[in-house]
Amino acid sequence: METERSFKDLRLWQLSEEIFEMVCEDVRNWPKIPIARSISYQILDSAGSMGSNLAEGYGRGGPREFEQFARIARGPMAETDSWLYKALKQNLITDKRYS
Repeated sequence: METERSFKDLRLWQLSEEIFEMVCEDVRNWPKIPIARSISYQILDSAGSMGSNLAEGYGRGGPREFEQFARIARGPMAETDSWLYKALKQNLITDKRYS
């Protein structure tokens, strides 16, 4: 008997969760200074939105809805990259971690 699939089976959602977990690991170790705090709030929000948009689109039930929310998820993906770049420039993460 085949089990019912969920958004958690989507490879893209799994990757977005891996990125979110990596971001969580990083921000826990950042210094408690205003710039690091500001970047951490923004990056946690955008990184969390990636998978959430994919999950919501999947939960809507139809391929058109999922496609729409997958396109929406591209926004937080780009935003997360931008915040990671800012973290790199502020020496909060390494070049390797950014890559």
